[in-house]
Amino acid sequence: LFRRAQTGQGQHVTPTLTDTAFQLMSAQITASLRSGKELTFQTTDRKHAGQSCYVAKDGEQIMLGAGNDQQYARFWTLVGEPERGAASLAERYGRAADERARIAALMLTKTAQEWEDCLQQNHSAAARLRTVQEAWDGPQTEYRNARQWLEDGDCPGVEGRLSGPVAGFGADVDGPRVD
Repeated sequence: LFRRAQTGQGQHVTPTLTDTAFQLMSAQITASLRSGKELTFQTTDRKHAGQSCYVAKDGEQIMLGAGNDQQYARFWTLVGEPERGAASLAERYGRAADERARIAALMLTKTAQEWEDCLQQNHSAAARLRTVQEAWDGPQTEYRNARQWLEDGDCPGVEGRLSGPVAGFGADVDGPRVD
């Protein structure tokens, strides 16, 4: 919109959830990167057992996203217990503690990466929980120019090189910048 107002020409803008999350947490991420203090998750447990976080065999965490009826049924079929996937939402909430315990036991049979690969290959929403630092250092952040580097002297009162999130979107011309 700024480009259109200034030049009369529009452009394509591509928002992503990761870029947006980085931007919404920009102060925390920049402080963490500068201080070296790792950011942690506040909570990863949800009311629904299929949409919660579990510890895998390697001690890493895997977040499941089997929330709707089809996803939930697909998950339980994949792990060999299709009868559990046929339950209604009310039934699932009623036996959430039991299902949470069963899923927790299942998750201990593979590493988080093995679960992520297996579940995603079978169209079941899941991902290994990555630290903010892992996501920040990941290929998408670099590819999408979601971070900007400020060199020594660019940021008054801050010595040395500093990086931080720029925006929750990319643009095809003159992308967003902190300065």
